[in-house]
Amino acid sequence: MKKMRLGTIDQKGYSMYAEIPPDAIPLLQSHLQEGKIVYMTKITIHNAKQGYRPVESPYMIRLNIRTQIAQLQDEPSDFPKYAFSLAPFPNLYQHGGNTEKFLDVIGRILAVSNAARVLTSSGTLKWKRIIHLGDLSGNMIELSLWGPRALEFQGESVYNIGQKNHVIAIFVGTSMKCIKESSYFLSGTAACRWYINENDIPEIKIFQKSLPTIPDQAVKKIDLHSADDIEKHIEQTTCLQLKDIDPFDKLGQRYECTVTITGLAERQS
Repeated sequence: MKKMRLGTIDQKGYSMYAEIPPDAIPLLQSHLQEGKIVYMTKITIHNAKQGYRPVESPYMIRLNIRTQIAQLQDEPSDFPKYAFSLAPFPNLYQHGGNTEKFLDVIGRILAVSNAARVLTSSGTLKWKRIIHLGDLSGNMIELSLWGPRALEFQGESVYNIGQKNHVIAIFVGTSMKCIKESSYFLSGTAACRWYINENDIPEIKIFQKSLPTIPDQAVKKIDLHSADDIEKHIEQTTCLQLKDIDPFDKLGQRYECTVTITGLAERQS
């Protein structure tokens, strides 16, 4: 079992992330739910680690098997609920490949795909969902949700709401990825969370008020093909049959051929 990380915020709005070692996770996880206000005692404070910090802070909290957690009975109504540091779209590209911290963004959802199982660069099948986000200046960034996050995102609901209304979302815990030094996109995995059209978040209310009352365009659908569907369109053939296929007539057709390696020739120097 890996260590568990979570972001915390105190009554004055100061944020730190907490780390839970594997042996303490079974004891503490049930007491730690998003949005719950708790007292934590018997904790230690350390310098924040350099990689993938959930919130921007020089320090971190470390919980342990002796940590005690108690829920607050009378929760104050003015207690901060969210901790994020929003990065403008034009500044995202300088974080490509940077593992120092996660990135938080706000934008209008322009398009959303279905969740589909796709083949990753490592050769494994993984759930994926694509979302297009736009800022107030007309910039667009693509966000890919992976694994359970792709399934948890309610894409159909967002699409339906977005036919007549703006859908403003804050995504926290993302990272900037780059393919072939030219194609940038945000990636959301286990650390990623989102807040959609939350009226109690000032940043979302300000974003909404900056847009026309009636959306100029509806949320679009992105058709993301799954690896399972692609496999259905692959024709089984033999090596002899492949030799007789005209590639110009069968452009785009995919074939699968099973062969047995009977020997390897030595490479000539």
